[in-house]
Amino acid sequence: MADEKKQQKGKSFHSAVNCIPVLRPPSHNTISKRSKGRLQNQFNFSDLPSELEDFLCDSLPSSLDHLQIDTYTGSIRLSVEVMTAVIFGNQKRHEGKPTEISIPIDPSTGMYFIPPTMIKGMISNAYERLTASRFRVFDDHSVSLTYRADPAAALQLVPIKLSDDYDQGNHQATLLYGPDRTPYARILTHEKIENDETDQDTSIPILEKSKAWNILRHGKLVDFMAKKIGDTYIVTQIKAIEDDNYFQLKLPDWVTKYDSNETPHKGWFYSTTPDELLKAGKSLINSKFSERIFFCDEINNVKIDDISPPIVNTYDQIIQSYSYDSTSRSSKMPPKERSRFIVDRHGSEEIGPISHGGLLAYARLDKGSVVELMPTQVGRRTYSSSPRSLALKQRVLPPTRPNDASPADRTFGFILKDAHRDSGQENIHTEALRGRISITAIDTRKAVFNTTELHLRPLMSPNASSARRFLTDSSGSTISGHIRSTYYAEGDMLGAASYPFRRKDAEPKRGGDGRLTYAMLSAYQEQLADENPNKQIKHNQEIYSIAHSWIERGSILHCLLRFEGLTREELWTLLWVVDSKTLGKYAQDIDEQRVHDHTEVEGFLRLGMGKPLGLGVVRISPSMLEVVKTARGEDRNVLGLVDDYTSLKGCMGAPDSESYELNDQWRDKFLKDADSFYEALSTTPWTKAFLRACIGYPGTSEVRYMTLKENVKNNKTTEDGTVAKGYGVAPRSLAADNWYEALTI
Repeated sequence: MADEKKQQKGKSFHSAVNCIPVLRPPSHNTISKRSKGRLQNQFNFSDLPSELEDFLCDSLPSSLDHLQIDTYTGSIRLSVEVMTAVIFGNQKRHEGKPTEISIPIDPSTGMYFIPPTMIKGMISNAYERLTASRFRVFDDHSVSLTYRADPAAALQLVPIKLSDDYDQGNHQATLLYGPDRTPYARILTHEKIENDETDQDTSIPILEKSKAWNILRHGKLVDFMAKKIGDTYIVTQIKAIEDDNYFQLKLPDWVTKYDSNETPHKGWFYSTTPDELLKAGKSLINSKFSERIFFCDEINNVKIDDISPPIVNTYDQIIQSYSYDSTSRSSKMPPKERSRFIVDRHGSEEIGPISHGGLLAYARLDKGSVVELMPTQVGRRTYSSSPRSLALKQRVLPPTRPNDASPADRTFGFILKDAHRDSGQENIHTEALRGRISITAIDTRKAVFNTTELHLRPLMSPNASSARRFLTDSSGSTISGHIRSTYYAEGDMLGAASYPFRRKDAEPKRGGDGRLTYAMLSAYQEQLADENPNKQIKHNQEIYSIAHSWIERGSILHCLLRFEGLTREELWTLLWVVDSKTLGKYAQDIDEQRVHDHTEVEGFLRLGMGKPLGLGVVRISPSMLEVVKTARGEDRNVLGLVDDYTSLKGCMGAPDSESYELNDQWRDKFLKDADSFYEALSTTPWTKAFLRACIGYPGTSEVRYMTLKENVKNNKTTEDGTVAKGYGVAPRSLAADNWYEALTI
């Protein structure tokens, strides 16, 4: 009994994927610098110091064709210590086999090679999050995402038939209700067989090679007889409209023996299983025992006059989401026995145009009006807004003109897509800007490369359609307790994916094995076995990976980061990002035990693959900082690179040693002044969230994905379509006071 209660309660865990809010300040193009107005219910940027607000706003980057005053140039020597195993490299995919991962080898030296772009990408991503910058990479995402509906939501759907001439502008339809508002009649194709030994239900065909398939075709209008058993009509006899006599169907005993009169009806045969599979007695899944006939009942059917094309487009979007490309090895291939709605694109990005005339589908109603169409009752649904439409309103899309450059764009560079030029303005008319940050070759002499094969659990990318992990409200909090159909709606905001870890896994003194245990395939298989004690699990080998080489915990990588022409705020932010001690120092709500013990908490960045599995946690330490002013500016007592060039003491951007020594006092004050900048920025929701992701979750609760069973439970709805009590849970908001509390589904 105790074990049963424990199983029902579930195990506490932290979500392996969370999000960092991206709240953008109002544009300088639309408001004055110190306007007290704010976006509705959004963070009030005017509460920040004016210099910080100006820094966070989009603005025209400075030119690279000359040295700017009040900017800084120099270098930082970095040490990158591996806290949990780092896995990355070339990936070889084989049909039907796991993906093989190997760290690349430099052919000129025969040594393992770590691309400097990996370190630069890690730093730029952190910089982007810390400054609430635009997404520097954003694919098309112009089509609304889809999600798998909870079975309870299927009860709210009604069969519908569009007018035969819908494509010609007649936007009418008919809701297909049967007697007593029954949505459809069931035509039994298989009989359920219970297996007490395996606890798995199977099915046997009862209409295999039946003459009924000479009559039945998807979308065909037929006459049929049916028995009402409970609230369900079971088809007993069937005939084509043009025929005189009914054909008796083979039926299970529980139907033939049921004491109920047969009644005549008319309707459209609606089958998700392709006709050829039905003829062969095959079923798409073991739990599918029937197909359906939608009632064509003039008394009960309801005419609809306003089915607009955008509503019908939701049907097309779902069909598109089901599609696959048989010519692409990267495309997810469907099973051989698949639904008739799974279409092969044959190398195209889109499927061909869909004919809507006379289309049979399911409709979702809201206050009596049709708001969505879908091909199956239990299947995929569309969100109301596409990610791109939300991103456009949120102003997080990559810049399309230089004036729209966000802080990370101005520092790390950008390429303008759909770039256009503003006439009549003194702008930098360019379609690209080189970044001001560069990373030298990585020194791997203190790195330990392990060649023991690691069989990894699936390294799947997080699915953006799992909306609760990627959306926030306008205050920066994740949205919890809502049904899935309400996500990706007007007012929702895109968050940046984050992969918080369990802190103790990254700290050698607190035990652990560098987070390898959870990442291993054996742990995944044990998890599946626990979830399905009586089922034999079939493993798709293509979703697994084998790492042939990887970097061990305790390894140290060295590199030199060079920066050029950064503003004061840009350099402060960069110094914050590349110092684990500073990341930990300004993280809020550090657990009380650490404060009591006076134990320093550090913040870590992430490198390589497998971040949701706790891999790739690294400590960053600046071992040496060299910085000079690019040009004097207002402070005439400070020497800069311009002075070194003028006196011929500087060479290729390297400061003169005498000038460098003269600026010690200035540098000390510069670094001390950064504290107020850090304190102000750390009060913002996105910075709170980012820093908390860097320090990791306290305690012993696992950091993992939801299990399949937990996910099903979490998406459970009631019969009226609302969220079941205690479900619809989102990851704890990293910007909220209770961010460290574990979840229980």
